[in-house]
Amino acid sequence: MIGKLTNLGFLKLSNWELLDGDLHCDFCEYANEKNLLYAYVIDRQIKYIGQTVMELKQRLYGYKKPGPTQSTNIRLNELIKNVIIDGMTSPP
Repeated sequence: MIGKLTNLGFLKLSNWELLDGDLHCDFCEYANEKNLLYAYVIDRQIKYIGQTVMELKQRLYGYKKPGPTQSTNIRLNELIKNVIIDGMTSPP
């Protein structure tokens, strides 16, 4: 499945890490781009595919600091943190 993403032009753009218990994402050259498709891939398995309408850095910030009613952001925040804590392959 990951090969299909690569064939469609998906690139690995960033990594997540925990700094003092908070998620941090290193941004790439596409940070200010809008209307992008992105995917979270963990251990070569696609866990989530989304599309931005805002800048990529703004969208990823929502996963870093989700609001109390943002269920997708909350779910992905927990997923990313758990992946890092469990020592699995970091999601892009």
